Amino acid sequence: MRWKIGIPCGAALLAAVIVLLLPLPREEVRAGTASNFAERSVSSLTAYVQSSAALNLRLVALEALRRKDGSTDDLAALVKGADVPLAVYAASALGRQATEDARSALKDLVTESKAATEARKAAMSALAVHFKSESDLAWLAEQTADHAALKAHCTWLQSRVYGK
Repeated sequence: MRWKIGIPCGAALLAAVIVLLLPLPREEVRAGTASNFAERSVSSLTAYVQSSAALNLRLVALEALRRKDGSTDDLAALVKGADVPLAVYAASALGRQATEDARSALKDLVTESKAATEARKAAMSALAVHFKSESDLAWLAEQTADHAALKAHCTWLQSRVYGK
């Protein structure tokens, strides 16, 4: 009888001690909301996105960076140099800016051979979804003719986004 009560109570007590002794991650407490990133500068946000912080916090900082004026070059640099999830999100953030600078940055990223294939596909998708121009579709088909994965993605975009 003692074992039937003692073991569950001991396990519950041990779990409570572990929970109380584990410290909360300090950066998540400090930076938990997007409003904390709103007042930061473009260079500060770029540095935070490139840091080793938790991915969800870096994505929040990336979204705050997208809303800053003059962040197109920084977002394009993140697409080229960041890890794949951040590069994809940065490419979509460029598309959501919906400016001519963003359009030219996305076109540069599609032709950038040093960028990851997934990042280049994300740039293609952002260009197709956020600008949806027939001339961009023709340009994408021309630029991706030599790369099998990008050509397949261009065909997929043609059928899904442009309805052809």
